[in-house]
Amino acid sequence: MNDMTPPPSGGMLPDSPSGPPSGSPSGASAPRARPLYDGQAGDLAKISISNALLTLATLGIYRFWAKTRIRRYFWSHLSFLDDRLEYSGTAKELLIGFLVAIAILAPIFVSFHFMELWAGLDQGALGLVALVQILVIFTLIHLAVFRARRYRLTRSQWRGIRGGQTGSSFKYAAMAMGWSLVSALTLGLAHPLYRVRLQRYLMENTWFGDRTFSFKGRAAELLGPWLLVWLFYLPTLGFIYLWYKVRELRYFVSQTEYGGLSFRSDLSAGSVFVVYLFYGLAMIFVIGAMAALAAGLVPGLSEAYMDMAGGDTEAMLANEPLINLFLVAVMAVVVVTFSVIQVLFFLHPLFRVVAHSLSVIGEEDFSAIAQSRQGLPGRGEGLADALDVGAI
Repeated sequence: MNDMTPPPSGGMLPDSPSGPPSGSPSGASAPRARPLYDGQAGDLAKISISNALLTLATLGIYRFWAKTRIRRYFWSHLSFLDDRLEYSGTAKELLIGFLVAIAILAPIFVSFHFMELWAGLDQGALGLVALVQILVIFTLIHLAVFRARRYRLTRSQWRGIRGGQTGSSFKYAAMAMGWSLVSALTLGLAHPLYRVRLQRYLMENTWFGDRTFSFKGRAAELLGPWLLVWLFYLPTLGFIYLWYKVRELRYFVSQTEYGGLSFRSDLSAGSVFVVYLFYGLAMIFVIGAMAALAAGLVPGLSEAYMDMAGGDTEAMLANEPLINLFLVAVMAVVVVTFSVIQVLFFLHPLFRVVAHSLSVIGEEDFSAIAQSRQGLPGRGEGLADALDVGAI
């Protein structure tokens, strides 16, 4: 199933028949290997349909189990050197994290309400309240992103060795807010500096086993591509930003190291654009089909309902449960359809093209890597889930 040569004793990377790209750390003879994703659309369709139906049936409670099932599928179908990744997170951890986050967020949003009452009709006070709310919400979002990443890393393992993340979520949030302000004051020109500083903090606090990654990127090397985005964003209707994000990802990957290993990505903007294109076309097709179906069915159903009721109020009330049941069925069809489309036309193909674009270059004795001694967070990414900024 995997076309890569199994690793020799000690876990060294195999030699690549085609040789490494230029600039690899060990010269022309540096070994190279790629991860393999072998997920199947049919399997994901079954999982997505059952997840959507059970989430509807439980009024949303099952979504923590749904997310866990999807993650375990993606992780278990991604392999490197013939060994698959594992995801050990549980739905219970996600649920507890969410409940804790709600307990924290509730008084914050209640205080927002009282701040608005205090401001009254004073435009200056309302503006100040709005500014405070924006700052608090964006700070919470950055806190959530950092903590969610830490949770996912600690629940991800390969060959029994798990990942990890150190550092302070509050420091990360403060850095993000500070560099966002700098970027805003420079009309966006400092965006590469903002991105590189955050990426360095993340990677230098990212662990696999008892060893950390390193990052040597410089904002100056992204400034040229970003200037093109800054100049041509509107003329290209924003599509150039997708090109930049792919270029940024390739650069970040190439500037990351782990022991004797370096990384490369040959991801192309075209391949990512194709994923977005087919996802958009699928959504447009489904929305159009549902609109056409509604246009054809609703008038007929409405007329049939009125005829059946005969203008009698009691008859209308008697038939109300049937109408409600029909609406619930329609909602279920819509939710299931969009859930399946998102997984099959977006997450699945994007995961594949990104995973297959990566390569690992160099030599590392994986058998010498010890298990991390860092403590594990006891609950899941509740804040990210509550603020809807989580990931698969």
